[in-house]
Amino acid sequence: FPSHDTTRTEFYHILWCLENESIHQIDFSPVATKPGSVIFIHKDMVKQFNDKNTGKGKMILFTDTFFSTQQQHIQFLNTTALFNDFFRVAQIDNTNENITTILRQIEHEYSQIFDHHKPVILQNLLHNLLMQCEREYRKNHMQIITHGIELNTLVSFKHLLEKHYQKTKLVSFYASMLNLS
Repeated sequence: FPSHDTTRTEFYHILWCLENESIHQIDFSPVATKPGSVIFIHKDMVKQFNDKNTGKGKMILFTDTFFSTQQQHIQFLNTTALFNDFFRVAQIDNTNENITTILRQIEHEYSQIFDHHKPVILQNLLHNLLMQCEREYRKNHMQIITHGIELNTLVSFKHLLEKHYQKTKLVSFYASMLNLS
C-alpha cells in the first residue's frame, strides 16, 4: 500500500491485502491486515497508511455518486455494516471464493479499454462485491446493530457530526437536527 500522510477523503476505500502483514491507522486506531483480508473504510474517516509496512495489496476507491444510481443504493451505503460498524473498522480476514472472484473481475474490467459499458459493469461488480462482503461480515460479527429506527438515528447522527463537528459540539444542536429531545 502506498505511504501517505494522515488524510480525510471524500471517497470510500476497499483495501484488498495480498502479501505480508501490515498495520495502518484508521480514525487514529491501529488496524492490522494480513494476506487475504479486505478492509472497508468509510469516506471522511482519517487514515494513514504506514510506510514501514511491507504489505502489498490493491485498493478500490469510489464515491457515493458512482455507487448510488438509485435511492436504495444510497440507503445501503448509509446503513451497511461494512462502512458503518460503530464498534470497529470492518474487515473480512479470509475472503471466500465468491469475493475473490469478484475482486479479480473488477481488476480485469478496470484494465479494459474504456467504452460506454465499462462504468456500468464496474458499478454492478462493486454492488455484487459489497453484497457478498456484507453477507460474509454479518456471519462473523454478531455485535452489529440491526436495521431499524435506532440504526437510522445513529447513522444520521454520525453524518451530522461529520458535517458540523468543527462548528458546534452542543448536544442540543444535534438533538434538534434529529428531532429528538
